[in-house]
Amino acid sequence: MSHREYSTGFFYDAPERVPNIVTQPGYIRERAYLAVAVADSAPGGLARFVQRGKFLRGDTVELLSPGMTGRAFVAEELYGADGEPIDDTRHAAMTFALRTPYAVAEGDMLRSAGSSI
Repeated sequence: MSHREYSTGFFYDAPERVPNIVTQPGYIRERAYLAVAVADSAPGGLARFVQRGKFLRGDTVELLSPGMTGRAFVAEELYGADGEPIDDTRHAAMTFALRTPYAVAEGDMLRSAGSSI
């Protein structure tokens, strides 16, 4: 998940007089997109996700749901597609289960909670 530096653009002045110069080139990446939920689950239950970015057991992640801000928690319990405990989500597009303290709806997303990726 990334964005470019915000500015007023050319709203106040013509670009010939005051160029719109950014201080940081490229995109700002403060969070990484980790997974998308493929089924609903209750609070405290195992939610099923498809991996979009690697993370480790013990990492702090955030659950993103429509109309809500990111809700952080520690990914303490990770399970592979066959229910075996795993230490990370190392394989691209793998299906895995994660115990979440929040209700999860299909389409919800996980992102990293770190300040810089």
